[in-house]
Parts: sequence; C-alpha cells; structure tokens
Amino acid sequence: AFVEPEGEGLGEAAIVEAIAREGAMRAVDAKQREAQDARNRLEAWVYGLRNALDGRSGALLDRSFTEVLLDEVEEWLWGDGEGLGAEGYKEKLEASLKSMKEKCGGYFEEEERLQAEEERKEKEEEERRKKEEEESKLNEDHDNRILKFSERYAMAEKNKSEGNELFKDGNQKFAAERYVKALGHLAKLVHVETTMKEEDHAQAKALKITCYSNLAQCFLKMEVWNKAADNCTSALELDDSNAKALFRRAQARMELKEFELAVADCKRCLEVNAGDKAVEKLLEKAEKSIKAAEAKQKKMYGKMFG
Repeated sequence: AFVEPEGEGLGEAAIVEAIAREGAMRAVDAKQREAQDARNRLEAWVYGLRNALDGRSGALLDRSFTEVLLDEVEEWLWGDGEGLGAEGYKEKLEASLKSMKEKCGGYFEEEERLQAEEERKEKEEEERRKKEEEESKLNEDHDNRILKFSERYAMAEKNKSEGNELFKDGNQKFAAERYVKALGHLAKLVHVETTMKEEDHAQAKALKITCYSNLAQCFLKMEVWNKAADNCTSALELDDSNAKALFRRAQARMELKEFELAVADCKRCLEVNAGDKAVEKLLEKAEKSIKAAEAKQKKMYGKMFG
C-alpha cells in the first residue's frame, strides 16, 4: 500500500485532489468565458440594430416596436440577465431576433439581399484590384517622385474619392485601402512643403482629417474597434474639435468597454455640435454602462468580503 511520505511535498492523494481542483476551476473559467461571449453577442446585436434604425434599410424597421424591444433587452441585460450562463443569453437573442423578424421581416430580407450584393461587388473589386496590380508598371509604394503640390494632392484626392465610392457600395476593406493610399500621397508632400502656400497646407490638412475620419468609419463597420479609435485620434490631433472623429471614437471606445473615455468624447462632441441626438443617445448609454459596471463591481466585492 502507498504510504504518504512525511515532511515536505504532496502525497499522492493530495496531488490527485489538486489536479481535480484545477480541472474544476478550468471548467468554471471556460463556462464564464462562454457566458461572456454570448452576452457580448447579444449586446452587439442590440447596438447594431439600434444603429440600423438610421441605416440603409432603417425605413423597413418599425421604429417604435424596435426601440421598445431593444430598451427591454438592455434593461434585462443589466437586471434579470446579470450573471446568467451562455444558454440564457443565447435564448434571449434567439427570442428577440424571432420577434423582430416576425414584425419587420422585410428589413431582414433586404439586408440579406444587400449582403449578397456586397459580397459580389467585393469579389469583383478584388479581381479588379489584382488585375490592376498585374498591369501596373509602377508600384505606388515605391513612388518617391518629387511632384508638385497640385499633382500629388490630385492623386490623394482621387484615392479619397475612390474610397468614398467603394464605401457607398459596402466595400469597407477596399475603401480603407484607398484612404491609406491617399494618406501616403499626402505624406510625400514633405518633399515640397517649403514651396507650398498657406492654402496648400490648409487643403492638405483638411484632406488628411477626412481620410483618417473615413478610415475610422471603415474600421467601425468592420468591427476593428482599436483601429477605428486610433484613426479618430489621428484626425483629432489635427483638429481637436472635429465632431465626426469625436463621435466615431466614442463609438469605438464603447465597444472597447472604455466607457469613461467614451463619455468624455461624447461631452466634447456636444460642446462642438450641441443637440446631436445620436451623440446624446450614446452618452446616455455610456453613463448607464459606467453605473452598471460600478454596481457589478460593488456586488462582486460584497460577495468576496461580505
């Protein structure tokens, strides 16, 4: 029979117990992560559908019904839905989506059609881009020509306009590439900045701000929240009162759970553009999220030390 040794070290029974305890803790952690992921998906659905009210197919949504349903889901999330397992959040999402489809089926059919169209256009754009690269004798990444301001600026403006058209068609990825190219052209103005007039500098700065802000919008659509926030910051470094950049950074910071920073951006945005309903709505949501997080933390500490 096995006899546990005296002195330091764990005996066989203690090791088995420790392994079992660690396995149980891992299982609990996995369940908590699964529940948090399911909750995040429900929150993202609420946020996305609320934005959709003023989006491309928003006219097909019953605004009153949708707002009531989304408000109810948000109240549930911070009330009865607090601390549930993954299945609880999945069931709530399925039930909410079912109610929306029954009431606003036309919206979902139109979004499905538009999604298919976007995928088709994206494929066509990818093919066009590959062909363009094959046919191009000049790789713009190595374009170090010293061009006059008017020529280089025109190239940047052309890329920005191409990005705008691609974005309108739902091709956010390729639109972002165009805005990056535009910024690349503007960076090369350093070679001629000593010959640029005051109005040239102003034009270049305005175009840079637009490209950074548009890039941020692309990343918001692609749900790359950190890049969306970073590009807004780049725009705000050039113009700290740019309302679009402030609002878009607040949106990104909400998704990054940086609620206090989102509040600061919203308040600054309202100083610039008072009465903006979308900003006021986001500010309200951010402040509510801060209170909910504080209540959750207080509840957690209460369980730990109560």
